[in-house]
Amino acid sequence: MHGVLAEHVSFKRISFDDFPIDEVAAKNYVSYVSSIHAFQRIVFLKVDIDILENPGRITDYGRGVDFDGKVTKITVFATRDNQHPTSAVGVLFP
Repeated sequence: MHGVLAEHVSFKRISFDDFPIDEVAAKNYVSYVSSIHAFQRIVFLKVDIDILENPGRITDYGRGVDFDGKVTKITVFATRDNQHPTSAVGVLFP
């Protein structure tokens, strides 16, 4: 019998009050969004997570493992088609 092992990573909640981006990059992003006639500003987030050294916890009757992690970097990407990231807009460090 073969099964799928689900892996989950838990990390502390993160919130940001602002997005630190320089004026030139902000103007480029707004110009880019305007050039593709986008009605919404959709971005993708690439989240870098370090898995902590704690041992994983078996869950779901042996079908899953939970790990603890720490978010180290979040890269924000613009998208041309609302499906695929195209260019980095900025980076956040929690």
